[in-house]
Amino acid sequence: MASEKEETSAREEDEPADEVETVWDRFKETEGDKLPPDDHVFWNNVYLATKLFFSGFLFMVVLCSAVVSKGVLLILTWNIFTPAGNTSSDLKTFDKLFHYNITANQTTTGNDSVTNIYYIWALFIIVVTPNLFTVLFCVWRVIFRKSGSLRFKTLLVALLPATLHSIGLSVLVFYVLPSLDPISGLWYSCSVSLIPSIVKFAFGIRKLCKQKDSTETESRFPWYFIVRIMALLLSIVSIVFWGVYIASSSSTPAVRATLVVLSILSPIFVSVSWMENFLPSLQKEQEVGNGHRKIQVIQVMNGNNNNKVKGNERNNNENDDSKKQILYPNRIYEYKHTLFCSRFKMHAVVNTWKIFITFVMVIVIHGTPCDNCLDALFGNLDQPAKQMSVIIDDNWLLNLDLCNTATPFIVAVVGISTSLFCQRLSVAAIKVLAQIQGFSVPICLVTPVTFLLIVAVSSQLNNGDHICQFPFPWFEGNKPISNLASMIIASLTGYLGLILTAGHIWTMETERMSKENMIFYAPSYCGALLEQSLMLNKCKENNFQTTPVSKTNDTTDNDSQSLPRVATGIRANSNGNTGKGSKDNTNKLLEGFPMIYFCATMWHETEVEMVQLFKSLYRMDIDQCVQRIRKEDSQSNQDYYNFEVHIFFDDAFVEGKQMMANQYVHTFIKALYDTAKDTYPDQIPSMKDPRRRITPYGGRLIWTLPGGNRLVAHLKDKYKIRRKKRWSQVMYMYYFLSHKLSAVERDKNKQLEIAKNIFILALDGDVDFRPEAVKLLIDRMKRNEQTGAACGRIHPIGDGPMVWYQKFEYAISHWLVKATEHVTGCVLCSPGCFSLFRGSALMEENVMKRYTTMPTEARHHIQYDQGEDRWLCTLLLKQGKKVDYCAGSDAFTFAPEGFKEFYNQRRRWTPSTMANILDLLSDWRVITRNNDNVSIPYICLQLSWFVSSILTPGVLLLMIIGATNLAYPQLSLHAALLINLLPVVFFVLVCFFAKTEHQLNVAAALSIIYSLIMMIVLVGLIREAVEDGFCSVITWFLLIVSGIFVLSGLTHPKETKCLIHGFLFFIAIPSMSMLLMLYSVINLNNVSWGTREAPKSKQGDGKEDSNSVRDVQSLVDRILSCSCCQPQVLQRDNKVAVQLEQIKTELNKLEAGTLHADDSQSDDTGEKHSDTATNIAPPATVPAEPYSKYLNFDPESSRKIKYLALREEKFWKWLIEKYLYPGEKANGNAEEEEKRLKEQEKVKEELKELRNKASLAYLLINALFITVIYFLQQSNVDTGGGLSVHIECGSGNGLVLEPISLAFTAVAGILLAIQFLCMLIHRSKTFLQINSITEIKRDDVDVNQLFNDAVNDVINENPEKENTETVIEEKEKPKDFLKNFIAKNVIKKISVIDAVGNAFLMGNRETNGAAESIEGTSSTKHDEQNQDPRKKFRKTVSSVLIDMSQARRRKLLQNNR
Repeated sequence: MASEKEETSAREEDEPADEVETVWDRFKETEGDKLPPDDHVFWNNVYLATKLFFSGFLFMVVLCSAVVSKGVLLILTWNIFTPAGNTSSDLKTFDKLFHYNITANQTTTGNDSVTNIYYIWALFIIVVTPNLFTVLFCVWRVIFRKSGSLRFKTLLVALLPATLHSIGLSVLVFYVLPSLDPISGLWYSCSVSLIPSIVKFAFGIRKLCKQKDSTETESRFPWYFIVRIMALLLSIVSIVFWGVYIASSSSTPAVRATLVVLSILSPIFVSVSWMENFLPSLQKEQEVGNGHRKIQVIQVMNGNNNNKVKGNERNNNENDDSKKQILYPNRIYEYKHTLFCSRFKMHAVVNTWKIFITFVMVIVIHGTPCDNCLDALFGNLDQPAKQMSVIIDDNWLLNLDLCNTATPFIVAVVGISTSLFCQRLSVAAIKVLAQIQGFSVPICLVTPVTFLLIVAVSSQLNNGDHICQFPFPWFEGNKPISNLASMIIASLTGYLGLILTAGHIWTMETERMSKENMIFYAPSYCGALLEQSLMLNKCKENNFQTTPVSKTNDTTDNDSQSLPRVATGIRANSNGNTGKGSKDNTNKLLEGFPMIYFCATMWHETEVEMVQLFKSLYRMDIDQCVQRIRKEDSQSNQDYYNFEVHIFFDDAFVEGKQMMANQYVHTFIKALYDTAKDTYPDQIPSMKDPRRRITPYGGRLIWTLPGGNRLVAHLKDKYKIRRKKRWSQVMYMYYFLSHKLSAVERDKNKQLEIAKNIFILALDGDVDFRPEAVKLLIDRMKRNEQTGAACGRIHPIGDGPMVWYQKFEYAISHWLVKATEHVTGCVLCSPGCFSLFRGSALMEENVMKRYTTMPTEARHHIQYDQGEDRWLCTLLLKQGKKVDYCAGSDAFTFAPEGFKEFYNQRRRWTPSTMANILDLLSDWRVITRNNDNVSIPYICLQLSWFVSSILTPGVLLLMIIGATNLAYPQLSLHAALLINLLPVVFFVLVCFFAKTEHQLNVAAALSIIYSLIMMIVLVGLIREAVEDGFCSVITWFLLIVSGIFVLSGLTHPKETKCLIHGFLFFIAIPSMSMLLMLYSVINLNNVSWGTREAPKSKQGDGKEDSNSVRDVQSLVDRILSCSCCQPQVLQRDNKVAVQLEQIKTELNKLEAGTLHADDSQSDDTGEKHSDTATNIAPPATVPAEPYSKYLNFDPESSRKIKYLALREEKFWKWLIEKYLYPGEKANGNAEEEEKRLKEQEKVKEELKELRNKASLAYLLINALFITVIYFLQQSNVDTGGGLSVHIECGSGNGLVLEPISLAFTAVAGILLAIQFLCMLIHRSKTFLQINSITEIKRDDVDVNQLFNDAVNDVINENPEKENTETVIEEKEKPKDFLKNFIAKNVIKKISVIDAVGNAFLMGNRETNGAAESIEGTSSTKHDEQNQDPRKKFRKTVSSVLIDMSQARRRKLLQNNR
């Protein structure tokens, strides 16, 4: 038994303590926010069901609408009679099988060839309406957007195919189809693909010749060429056999010959319009020079860029003949490029010309066969003309019979509507990646389905059947049909030729949510040949905009931290390469996958808020790892991305303690590890210890997430670098877009091209989001390279009435305001809590450079520092970039829960918002000139909102005065004015002269009072609405406003519950729109942050905390000692001594936890280090904090703390000196401290002066507004309603309209209506975007298991490289680097010791001896006798140099402090 006990105790001693605790502490407590996201799963299932339903809906509606459109065309054409197509001709009757009931068309003459002119003009309307839509759209774009200059030569070239198309279409629709029976006309309309098939065949030959000339060893059979030959032959055979079929008719020779010629030429002329779509893409490789060197020349035709041509590109390319020869290898490419740049002006002119040509062709075809045909065509005759007739009388314009005269036009309206509906739904189907089931299949089935319907309907009718006096032909008899074989061959070959020519509609190459000019080549469709135009107009190739690419391996700086990692494996090794199939990082970046830098700014967030962020980041890590695996399996994944996480921590160090992080960093680390345990699968190993780096701005902690992505925490010391959010943004913008990007590419132009695919996701420290939200923002960026920023839908979370109010406020702001800004122009503010910025947009002139501007004037403090995210968007807008809003990208952030915190937040937001809008309005000429998305109407809309925001306090005060008079009619208007004006005046005086705390107390009290008043207002409005019914303006106003809010909520199903808080929003209007505005304007001089202000004791230095602990402890000691000398006290109450003893123990723990350093524990070298700074060891009974060891950044206490690479360290020193020098204490320099204090006093005085001016103007404007409106109302009362307008309504007193109230109501109603309309447009786009990312085919694999297996495989393959990092920046190997430096520089410059130390401290460990010497470990694992003498020498030299470097760095660090 004793031996068993000894063995058991031995095993327990060998088992690590932390593992034992892990085994014991196996029970978990799951918090509410860590429960499974049932809501998220529910909405994912809803999205899946919606996608399935929408796919089926698209198939049915596209097919049915196209069939109806085709049927309308045939109905109108079979009621038009031509010389070759009267009711007795073989072609019109399909060899006497079709019979026409033309009773409605007959006149007293009994002529069976009479045509009602309404059918002709109805058909004309159908043909030209798409052109009219295109003209209106292009004119709108030309007026409100920029377009390239229109060149006369290009216009002439564009008019030629447009003219041929209009002539051919007019002949086909107004002459050939009316001459044929419905079945023949249906199949004949498919033979319009000859010219596209010829172009496709010609360039197929060119492609085949290039393949034969190429030196590729593998050659595939050119199946594509066989398909192109077949398409061409089938198109030719179809037209030939249609000519044979028409030539065999029984018409007169002249008429028959004319019809044969026109039937052959008209489909050829029609097909000319779609020729351009089948020309090859402008992405070509051209050989230049001697033929051995190739450059990739990439053009833009249907790319996702707008038509803006930058001035520098014009200057560089227009007059450079050599470049022009490369950019335009032939005239066709030059024409397509010019046409794209001026496409809106070009299409406006061309479609206007097509309308004119069509009108002329109608006159030629139906107005010239006889002397009086032209008069009959325009309704000047009431008797039929030869081959032409009108069924009208002298009063036909006044006495229209709906079932006779208006029927053709009603049918035309149906055809126009269904055609437009079909075209728009086809675009939607391709956008949401439902091209096959929502576009290709239904469009190809239109002709067969229409054929079956014609046969079915015609066989069921007889001579007496008609609908609304509308004649339908009927089919009867089983007579043999002559030339049936020719018609069948022509029909089948034409249909198959069309399908083969438009075979590209079956490919899924279009990107998700592509722009419409990337889906259809021409903006208009053909109203008469709808399905043919959609098939042949569908873009044959995706001409995405790319840029000249120069593949180079010139990387002078191989700093792995400086390279944007584009990894295809699971984890990067020490060289920056991946575990699987690694490539050069530069080449990977050029592959086109987005590189996202997640940049979060933190200050004083709580642990709960930090957990929100970490959950989101860990989800992204899992998702990116899974997307990487899918990409490797399928070799393509458009959702693949790479990312790194960088968190910038303001004020992260304890004051008075050198290089010791504070309690907020400790909370940050604790939340990071705790959240990882709850987020990642249980099988995933826990994250390793972070790597610590000493930086010029403070310190850095680096983790490698289980998915292989890095998480870097940049800890800022406020005495080394400037703090606050804007300067943290400057840090990471310069770090990613200047330092890191320059390590990849030194050429500035190429840097801009690479930066187009680099994105920065700005985050707050408490935001919660999911990977789907980031994907939607990335999709928004991919659509348009001019998009500089995109923001999502921000949802406030928290508890309490203030949060409830903000939920409805945020909802209305996003539903109506941001949606309207997005649709009409650009979003003015992309919130910094969750916004995606494009790297190239930030690198534009006057953006990132100007963003670093120090505030030199009082207004700069308001615009620059109080609303940095809005100012950054203002800079982007001025530079011509677009800011988008993506409603489907949801993010959640904590909102202020207290009244005072909310007021302070809005006190900071309101002035900055007004300052930036005023800046935009003042520079409207510059913005409208530079930005294609900002128009004059958009500026007017912003001006109206700005004016209404200024007048809001006055409007609300007048409304409250009116409500008071309504509730108490015995009060006069003067009394109501005084009663309501006194509290406002009192609050204004308090804001000017009282402290902020007193101002907020008064605001809270007045808010309660005004909430009660708003209840009275609501009751009064409801009473008036009930009494007057619909004869009251109030009734209509309440119905419209409430209806818009309710409908807006119903169109946002996930946010409908926000409507519940609408009542709270209503009663808080005076407080939030009047008192808050006054508070914000009068406190303009207060530029403090206002939220997350920590107590001063927490921001003080560590000595104060420790001194306070010692003071309390000494007090307890004295109490205890005094108690010990009085035993009778202890006998009387022994519990007091026990409690005091417990207090003393807790204070010891607190002191130990506060002052204990991290290196009292062992590091990797196996050595023990005591805390040199405090020299205080914790009590044996008090365990040290598990994460305290990460807080110490003192290099003297731990060898594991390393320095940055020399290049990066120089960068940070330059950046701090240039832009980020701290403005805190002056480090004991009395002169600098005095100068800093004087500058602060000057700024305060300037802010007060600005406050006085702005407040005076603001109050004066509202006072004048109130005075004018009040006295107008008083005059109306004194004159007994003389200024009012009385309208009889119902049986009561009628409707009384006051012009002034009506004017304001009308203005508010118009603005609200515009917002509602824009919301509906934006909501439809959001619906498509959500559908586009919803996958119907979901993987059956477990994502967590897939992630778990991937991580474990890589860890098992590379266990020794799991936690390594490369910081060396030179290309030479360490031994060569050391050799060169010793030979050239060591004797001359002692400063190179730092670089040599870095080479061996952080570089690639080439030998075990060197690695062991660097880490301070022993070399007992190797036999020193067998070592190479050169290795021994290198080991000795490296050890000496490293020791010298560390000593010198410590000395410099002490001097800097």
